[in-house]
Parts: sequence; C-alpha cells; structure tokens
Amino acid sequence: MYKTLYLSVIGCGFLAVNVGFAQTPPTSGSYATDPTNTYVQDQALDSISSVNMIMCFMGSLRPEQKVGDGPYNALVDLSKCQSKGSTGETTAAGSTSSVNYTNVVVDATRASTAEAMKASAWVEMKEEGQSIYTYTTVSTGASATQPNGVFTMEFSGYPVSSPTNMRMRGSLSASGTDVSFYETGQSQGGGNYTTALTLSLSGADSGTGRVSDNSRGGARVETTLAYNSTHFKRQQGATAQCFSRAAADGDYSTWRYGVYKADGSRLNLTNPAFEVNYTNGTNLYYGQAGFYGVFFPETALTAMGTSANLTRPNSTKNYTYSTVGGKLTKLSKGETTLGGVKGQNLRVWIPGSSGETKVAWNGTALEKKETMTCGSSGCSGVAATGTVSASTLRGQNFRSLNGWSDSVGGSLMVEVPSSGEFLASTKVFYRTRTAVTPAQASALTLICVSDCLAGKAVMGPALSASPPTTPYTTVGSSTQNWGPTPVANAKTYVFTGSGMMVIGTNTTDVNSHVDASGFTSSQLQGQYQNGLRSGMLAPSASTAIKCDSTGITNSSGTHICPHLFQDLADTYEWETGLKPWNKYAGLTEVGGAAVAFDPPKRLTLTLSSTNSTLPASNTKIGSQIMLDYNGFGNLGGIPGSCYNPATNIKGPCGATNTAYAPDFSLKEGAVVTDGTTSYFIKPIDQEIRFGKVADSFCTGLTLPTTAVLPAANVAVDPKVTIGTKPTPRLATPAVIHGVVQ
Repeated sequence: MYKTLYLSVIGCGFLAVNVGFAQTPPTSGSYATDPTNTYVQDQALDSISSVNMIMCFMGSLRPEQKVGDGPYNALVDLSKCQSKGSTGETTAAGSTSSVNYTNVVVDATRASTAEAMKASAWVEMKEEGQSIYTYTTVSTGASATQPNGVFTMEFSGYPVSSPTNMRMRGSLSASGTDVSFYETGQSQGGGNYTTALTLSLSGADSGTGRVSDNSRGGARVETTLAYNSTHFKRQQGATAQCFSRAAADGDYSTWRYGVYKADGSRLNLTNPAFEVNYTNGTNLYYGQAGFYGVFFPETALTAMGTSANLTRPNSTKNYTYSTVGGKLTKLSKGETTLGGVKGQNLRVWIPGSSGETKVAWNGTALEKKETMTCGSSGCSGVAATGTVSASTLRGQNFRSLNGWSDSVGGSLMVEVPSSGEFLASTKVFYRTRTAVTPAQASALTLICVSDCLAGKAVMGPALSASPPTTPYTTVGSSTQNWGPTPVANAKTYVFTGSGMMVIGTNTTDVNSHVDASGFTSSQLQGQYQNGLRSGMLAPSASTAIKCDSTGITNSSGTHICPHLFQDLADTYEWETGLKPWNKYAGLTEVGGAAVAFDPPKRLTLTLSSTNSTLPASNTKIGSQIMLDYNGFGNLGGIPGSCYNPATNIKGPCGATNTAYAPDFSLKEGAVVTDGTTSYFIKPIDQEIRFGKVADSFCTGLTLPTTAVLPAANVAVDPKVTIGTKPTPRLATPAVIHGVVQ
C-alpha cells in the first residue's frame, strides 16, 4: 500500500508516464519481479519535495508487511529519499554515494481486516537534531476510482535540544481523486514558512493543481498547473510554460539500475559493502563500509576521529575502524580512440583557459562545448564554441590533453598527434582506479614533476592567504611542467607505516605530511572544496619516463618527460581533504585480518538507439562507455550535463538556475559485458522531464482559479497521539530501506 502511494504521489500521480521499452530475456527471477519506478520531475514539484520525502520514508518502512508484529526497528537511507538532480554538476548517474541511515521505530496495527491500518513512527533525524513523529491511517488501497487510496498522515517535528518546542507540523491525505498537503514550520534562517498543495483528477488522464510555497525563503511562489493526456501547462507568477507529455519528447534520467545474470538473478559482488553501526554514548549511528571507504553522518565521523570500534547489524562480528588523512589510488592504463568515445564529454585542461574545458569528438573535430571557471563560491560553466587545434597545442609544446570523463570511468589523456589534426583514430588513454592500502603504500617511493602537492606546513598558509595561493610546490620554477624536467628537480614522496604520504624522505617530520584533513572549510573552498589531488605519481625506479633535454625518450636521460607518464602501466594519485572520500578508511575484524571489499565491476556497452534513449542521429551512437557496478542500484559511468528546470532545456552548468542529470538512460534489456560474460540492465528508479513545446499546444488547458488549498489541522499533534517511543523486541533492524530482513 505504501509503495503504491509513494509511486503515485512522487510523480504527482496524475502525471505518471507509462514506459514500454522492448524487453529481452531473462524472463524469470529478480529481473522479472524487480519493479521500475518512473516518476515525473518538474519545477512545479520542487516546492513539494517534502511530499516525496515523506512518502519515500513511509514506503521504506514497509508497515503493511509488519502489521501486528509489534514495534520494530527500520533503517531508511536518507540519501535515497532526497531529490535527484542537484543544482550543479556532480557525479554520473548511479555512481556510488555515501549512505545516510536514519533509525525509525515503527508500530503497525489493524483491529481486523475490515478496519483501517494504523501506523505510528518515531524518526531520529540525528544530523538535523530533530525527532519526527508520524501517525497514518490507511482506509482503502489504491484503485481505478481512488488512484491514491484513502489515507491521512499527520506529522510533527521537535528539536532534540528542545523537545517541547514544535519546529514543524503538517498533514498529507488522499481521498477519491484529490490529494492535499500542508506543512508549516520555522525556517532555519529565521521566520516561518508554509507550503500547501492541492491536486485534483478530472478524468482518466487529466487534472489540475495549485501550490503555494515560501519554504525556499523570500517571496511566496504561487504555482498552478493543468494537464491532459498529451500536454502539461505550468504557470509561476506571470509566466506560463507548455510541455509535451509524449515520452518521445521528454528526457529520461535513470538514477538507479539493476544488473542481472542470464538466469534473471541479480549480479552480486563477492565481497560487497555492508552496513555498520557506531555507538557514542547513548547515540547509535548507522553507516556503510565498502571499497570507497566507511561512510557515516558527519557528526558520527567527527566523534569517531581516526579510530573507533564498529559493529555489524545481524552479526556477532566487531571491527576496528581506522583512517588516514589522505588516500593513494593506483591508476591502471587502458586505451581507446576519439572515435570510440564519439559524442562523449571529455573535461580537459587547455593551455590559456581559466579552468576546465568540456570537449567532445563530433566525428570530424574535437569540438568545444563549455568552459568552467572556479572561484571561492564554486564553479560555473559558460557555453563555448570552436574546436581544439592539435597544431596549436604542438606549438605550445603540449603532447597531450589531460582530464576526466565519466564515460571512461575516470582520468584520461588525449594524445596530441605529432602532425596534422585530431582524427577518429587519435589515441585516448584512460586509467581504472584501485585503492592502495597503507601496508601497500608503505613500500612505495614515488616521484612527481607536475601538480605536486606540498607538505601541510606549506599548504596551510598558502590556502589561508588572501587571496589563497597554490597548495602545489614548484618543480624547478613552475608548479606545472609540460616539457622535459631535470631529474634533480623532481619531487620525491614516501609513506609512513600508517599510509600517510610525505614529501621528501623524512617520515617523522609531520610538517612534511601531505595532509589537508585537518584544514578548515574556509581553507578548502572553491576548486578545492572537494579535496586536493596530486598530479601523476610514478615509481621512482621507473626509467620509462626519462628523456633528454629535447624530449626524446632515453632510459638513461637526465630529464623526465611528463607525457611519458602516460606510457606506464600503473601510475598513482594522492588526494587529501575534509570529505570522507578524500581519506583512506578501513576495517579490521577484531581478532582477525583487514576486511577486503571488491572494487566496482567494470562493464562496457556500445551505445545504440536500441539499448539507450538516444536517437539514432545522436553523435554518441556507436561509442563505447565504461560503467562501474558497485552492487544493486549502483551503476556509475553514464555522463551527464545540466539543464534549466524552468524550461527543461539543456545549458551550461553553474548558471543561476541549473540542475544536473544524466545525458541518457539505458533501456530495459540493454546488454553489458565484463569482457567474458554478458549481463542485462533494468532501470529501477527513473524520472522523465517533459519536453518544452510552443504555447499554442496548451490552448485547451485551463489553469485553476478557484482551487482551495488545505489549512493546518492544529488540533492534531501526532507526538501526543502516538505517545512515548516503544522499545522493539529485537534491537537489530527488521527492515532496511524497504527490504524486510
């Protein structure tokens, strides 16, 4: 019941889109039974994100499966219930993100099969310092005449520090063809906010709605909407927009995928990530440990420091958590061509630019798409025109373009041809990433000639200066060297026994530690807000990177050529900063060995209009993308770009009104391979954004003028209704984000 409600309300129910991709084998197992959840994403829904959050929460508690079982513990991953499509360019769809478990105690009852189900929930929002109480009555399930069923949910929130001071309250209800929502509370910046919504279905596939909201601060935003089977009209202020509801005119974004074997069973990793708990006094925190590290809410990580004891739910095993202020990654070489990544966005550094430039091979030239400029407030993008000239780069002594691309799974280097211009056959080298453990790092001695990070005694003051200066040390006379560099100028790095990188060879000199984990957020802002990252590091014993002063390869040469680093099978990269992913974090089983986690499984796919939502004319068709699978729901590597939520039209990232989304979705039945075995893809959670069309298409739609918004039911406080939180019979979670244990 709750799952049905969530899927209806989150897509505005009445705006749901039926998606019918051609299906291929398998026809059984989880592939056949795992549902695809499709919902509409539109600016009109932004102001009612609380509806989505509430219903996601309730859908993840599964009270209908636990009726009469007594109070039970449930974990909800808050990160999965938050809105998709951030306000800036982030990571590719499905890429692994940290979990943020919230503990909920639930009690679901029903006097008889003829009576309504009643569910009480006590929610601990530790990061927000708030306790939320909900009381829900479900009288009737969803049906053709009552698409959202008949239910009423009351909720309220109180600060943990002031448990008698109500911070917010509201209600969500559905009956017949109507849905209403109301929430009022105290804004974080001061003052109060209210959000009210009403939706009404007027036919099998048409309806109207009204939203009034000031939760984002400033003036109240009034939105009205109307739709029929073919079009959707939305008005905010004096501006109305018309959109087509046809799937062919819209853009799909899939945020979670399942990967399946030929027999229909889910593809699972042998040593996958798992949930872990941390107890600090009376506070119990929920997190996840995996290949990319150990993730907990920030308050828990602060309390854990560099070492802590952890437990695993539903297990007798205990673990010791330890962390290092940075992380070393091994980058293993792979190779493709510009033709192999045709149409894919490559983010590279071009001489003379003020930041990254987004380029793409269009079949005949390396075309500029966008330039990024970073400052103290973050990064912004501006549309770019023209092409990249290989001859110009050669004239500037550049032998390669270095950067990053989601489609190849990480860092890359585009080879600058020795003559002529870029061609489809121009080589593109990429690097797959593997975490290096402290024990492995302690045996390494590495060298660097470009973008070489300084020790913290130098980095700290540099980043505290006004304006900040570079955290990178000079090699010779420059922090960035593209040409032959004397061997004597190269920077040497070694590692302590705990895995900390040191510039020089004195591991006991803490000022030489390349460690920014203790810096402040004011030091690490703008382009450094997600951490500091070194240039390529190579084993000091390598002779393959040596050359003479003119750049000719010479294994006994007196110089090092940066472009020769790309020829090495393995290079390394160091990162450090405030974020969990900037640090190495590992677990050791108490009385046992270090816990090993599987890296993401590399899968590849050649794009076509059959296996993706891309049209046959798209320049990406025929190119290969590389995907990283890190367990069910986590498939990373699909490139993305930004769009304007007001018009749903793509544009540069970093503009005033932008959101990020994948460039395309993979269709159900798409086949990927690890080089030996083929697997099948199925979308799990996806959204559609309507395509903007001329206003004349919406002349038959009338926006509501008399829709009555709901008012607060001040007589009901669910905290009073449900009373004191009970103690479940079992301390372990009975439900983990919708999965009954």
